[in-house]
Amino acid sequence: MRTLFLSLTAVLSAVAAEVRPNLIPYPQECKWTGETIPTATFLKPEILVVKPGSVTSPVGADEAYTLEITRDKITITANKQLGALRAQATLSQLRESGKIPLGVIHDWPAFPIRGILQDVGRNFQSIAALKRQILVMERFKLNVFHWHLTDYPGWRVESKMHAGLNDPKSRSRKPNSQYSWEEIRDFIAFATEHGVEVIPEMDMPGHSTYFGKGLGFDMQTPQGLKVLEAEITDWAKLFPSQFFHTGSDEVQIKMKEFVPTILAKTKASGKTPIIWSPGAVVRDNSIVLQLWAKAGLPKSNPYIDSRYVYTNHMDPAEAANQAFIQLAGVPRTDGRALGAILCNWPDHVIDDETNANRVSPTWPVAVAFAESAWLGVAKDKKSLYARVPETGTPELEIYLDLERRITAQRNAVVALGEPFPFVAAAQTPWSVVTTEPDSPEPTDWSKASAAWGGTVYLNHHWHELPSWLALTKKPTIAWARTYVYSEKAQTIGLSIGFNVPSASDGHKPELASIDGQWDVAGSAVWLNGKSIAPPKWAYAGLNSKAVAEKPWVDHAWWMRAPQTVQLKAGWNEIRLRTPSHFNGQKLRKWMFTVIPTQWDARTRTLSEVDGLRFSTKPE
Repeated sequence: MRTLFLSLTAVLSAVAAEVRPNLIPYPQECKWTGETIPTATFLKPEILVVKPGSVTSPVGADEAYTLEITRDKITITANKQLGALRAQATLSQLRESGKIPLGVIHDWPAFPIRGILQDVGRNFQSIAALKRQILVMERFKLNVFHWHLTDYPGWRVESKMHAGLNDPKSRSRKPNSQYSWEEIRDFIAFATEHGVEVIPEMDMPGHSTYFGKGLGFDMQTPQGLKVLEAEITDWAKLFPSQFFHTGSDEVQIKMKEFVPTILAKTKASGKTPIIWSPGAVVRDNSIVLQLWAKAGLPKSNPYIDSRYVYTNHMDPAEAANQAFIQLAGVPRTDGRALGAILCNWPDHVIDDETNANRVSPTWPVAVAFAESAWLGVAKDKKSLYARVPETGTPELEIYLDLERRITAQRNAVVALGEPFPFVAAAQTPWSVVTTEPDSPEPTDWSKASAAWGGTVYLNHHWHELPSWLALTKKPTIAWARTYVYSEKAQTIGLSIGFNVPSASDGHKPELASIDGQWDVAGSAVWLNGKSIAPPKWAYAGLNSKAVAEKPWVDHAWWMRAPQTVQLKAGWNEIRLRTPSHFNGQKLRKWMFTVIPTQWDARTRTLSEVDGLRFSTKPE
């Protein structure tokens, strides 16, 4: 008798794909009946009940809701209108599948702050562009827009008192671009209507070269302090949020009274100050600390977590890893842990604002982040921040389920006018062998180590995060191999990348590109023994400093069309070589990407190629 062994992972995958709707964030509690009704025929009216105390929840009562779907009606119950808005977001996603599942959802957020930061000080974005982003945020129950309105290149809010701050000569990028008070009020009203609170940031005293250019003196002077106090008073009238971010990071504090004066003025204006940590040292336990880099959890202050959620450093493949990041270090708010804000810092110039969330893969990561911030994560698993979980583990099941649901959001986000650079590729296996730089290509793969994913971090740029290889200090060559099976001979796209620089990496060797090479280190890739040529680079021949103030065009694999390749019927070998160092200097990111893709030139969107399968040992 022939015995068939089906792994638990495979069983759970099938169940998850069949039963769990493509909802993000997935609700806290769901009781499905197993029945569905076609969306097109479900024309029954919705019943809305908004009554304080009608929905119980451990936290997040203002956004809590129940959604009951029967054959006869849909009933939304919420404590406040905001909860009803969250229910409508869930219902909208359910309708998109074509079949609405019957059942009851009881839902609430784990954290009161679930936000996104956009840096318009460096790269100005129009109100129209920001409104598109608010619509995406509403869809995924993200409720805070952190508006970073000042940075080195410019102050972006119309000043009613200090003309020098409005002077185009003070700005190094988009000198004529700023927001009028009328535009800001319109944007805040729009965001509020869609369930999003706008928190302004006036970054000071650092990140402020525009200030001296426009006013002729530094922030850290008596004159500078007087100007800022007046502007805080004005901004406090303009922005209704209870929070006001005063920056205070990456700067030497030369004027000891500067930060205390700014914080006191902010509080006197009726606002709760937020500052970056690491940043200025404060001893006031009422100040909210926004954590970044390697900041530890504060002992007394309320805080917002932004560690490990900087999209400018991320690859799209890291989106599903959000499932393993316990935001704020707790499963849900405890009163001090207010939540988390995902940050997009595209330090390099962006000439086309539609690329603001394409240069960095903002939305794929934000979608997964939205789920972690809404549901909460029971246990932090730093070992899985940047790699696919091991085969046969429950963690892989969680990862694949989230990857599937992220992929299902792509068309809806693109339809809202925003980019969504994400391609599901977690189940691509690789054999990896390392050699000395001068060693020949390996012929013995019997002792190869394993790796998984369309994107593979050999060594992560945040060295504390485990990657697929041990941290390499001396120059090393990594060789990787996989096989792809195609039922027929066909032409496909292959998205390829090596050591993709962060959107905030300045003056790094990786920014330079060389005609005819995939990267400065000499990485290479072959299909069935034939070398795959790189694209014609936009800035080929320019060094990293020359590229520093040029807009991103093709630095990342998800920003460009894939390379066209021919698959033969049957198994096809993909093999690659990538060095860890260049001219004796270790590359910031030792990684590679190889993913079969399709390219929609109109929307500049990549998607999966159906019908392929992968193996490290072809049958």
